[in-house]
Amino acid sequence: MFTFQINTDCLLLYISGPPVIILNINNVNRSIPNLNKVPDIICFQSFFEKSNIGCSSSNIYDIVGLISIIPNANKKMILATKIKKRWRISSTSKSIASAKKFCKLLANSRMIILERVRECNSNFLCAIAKCCSINTMSIEQDISKTYYTLRDAVKTIENDSAFEHLRNILSSHFTTYYKCLKCECTPSSLSNIYECICIYEPDTKHPPISAVPLASKNSMNLECSACNEKTENVILPMHTQIHHQYPSIIMYHLSRTTRQALKKLSIELNSPDMQCKYVYKPSSILLVDEYNSISVIKLQQNLVYNTSPYETSAVLSDDQINELCFAAQSVIVFLEQVKIDKFKSTDVL
Repeated sequence: MFTFQINTDCLLLYISGPPVIILNINNVNRSIPNLNKVPDIICFQSFFEKSNIGCSSSNIYDIVGLISIIPNANKKMILATKIKKRWRISSTSKSIASAKKFCKLLANSRMIILERVRECNSNFLCAIAKCCSINTMSIEQDISKTYYTLRDAVKTIENDSAFEHLRNILSSHFTTYYKCLKCECTPSSLSNIYECICIYEPDTKHPPISAVPLASKNSMNLECSACNEKTENVILPMHTQIHHQYPSIIMYHLSRTTRQALKKLSIELNSPDMQCKYVYKPSSILLVDEYNSISVIKLQQNLVYNTSPYETSAVLSDDQINELCFAAQSVIVFLEQVKIDKFKSTDVL
């Protein structure tokens, strides 16, 4: 459960959304305009990191309760809760009949309680396993619950021994070096070592992709050895990454793609000592559309699986796959390591 501080002076990015969010409103001195219509839901997508990939319902919350203090002589505190789409005052158990009265309560609220109650039939854990050609039928009891987001599924994969094989083929081991916001130096003190499952994203720098940890992020309580600037829970800009071990399968995040682009896609990553080159080719894609649905496509056979647990398939043409890719909000390409090229000493120079 999170408590979000409403602060107009800065924007905080959150890793992912929990089932319940508490909005703590700490700025009560500013005038609030009259509300003509109270929203039924609130979408938090803009407050989450771009690596927070999930079904639409994972970012949508219903307002289910609020605590308000009426600005009069008594400053009475009122708790209002929503029960079957009707708002009730806790002290009287009476419904709020007037929309104007409820708007007044909301305008003077100090705390708003939101809950993620939207239904979702998709399952990111099953979809990941299918993209990695892992049979989930033998561990069906571990995948029965709903996994709304990619991060929810990765948390389970990293912490549940039943998914050890899946964890091993997806895990990366690398060091990320960050840039100081004050002096813009990149000392070794501003670095973190990660050994976890990541989502890889395109990068304009070298190397061409960067790894973003999904389930666990080390708290950024670091100190710059160059200027002694301390950072606490601040997202620092990444300078570079050095991989100590590449995964067997990479999850590569794209906003848009086509079947033809996937046929040409190839990722080459060099080892830290520049003695080996790891080559990855697409094998599957996971598509998340705007209708709360996940589809898995096996590229070699053009097979599509669109219903959890993704055991029933249909054959699609390249044009049909293009249509699915065009409608997708997020595309996760699963690239398998197909070969390792070892350089000669003369090739490195």
